[in-house]
Amino acid sequence: MSISGFLAHGDRLYADIFEIKDPLFLWSAGTADRVVGPVGPFLLDGIEVALAAALAFAAARVAGFARVIALVAAIVFALTLARSEEH
Repeated sequence: MSISGFLAHGDRLYADIFEIKDPLFLWSAGTADRVVGPVGPFLLDGIEVALAAALAFAAARVAGFARVIALVAAIVFALTLARSEEH
């Protein structure tokens, strides 16, 4: 979160600040911070997790799983995605 805040305020990635995460993640979080404010990266995370859950549900349904199994798979996938990032 602090890196996206620095980006939102004009610091240059890998020149002024450094982070191991990929640039697209950091720049999208920085843009969300600049556009919406400090809550922006959290909203972006919520949108990404919701999109990932919907896509996982759709993929499970196409694969022929029952609706309940597809829903559980989508929720587990979304939670895994959300827990993989540190804030």
